[in-house]
Amino acid sequence: MNLKTQAVMYFYSIYFTKWSILRALQFLSETIDVTSESMNDIAETLRRQLETLSNDSNVLSTAKNKATKLCVNLEETLTKRLDIKRFFEL
Repeated sequence: MNLKTQAVMYFYSIYFTKWSILRALQFLSETIDVTSESMNDIAETLRRQLETLSNDSNVLSTAKNKATKLCVNLEETLTKRLDIKRFFEL
């Protein structure tokens, strides 16, 4: 499966209270090759999906808020959190 499909599957199969960037990366790594070289593509795909969820009228407002928060903090999360950095080093 491709990256976009997997990102959509993550956000629609996991209850929004459990959404996190690390969990999304772990989910993606089960079916695609997640490497430091693919980090920009992954970040862009996650950003687009989070923006879609943030603006979707069929999504609960609390889920929209969670998506917005993750999206706003996405770049910082990917570049500064040690657990995420370690994930890409594996």
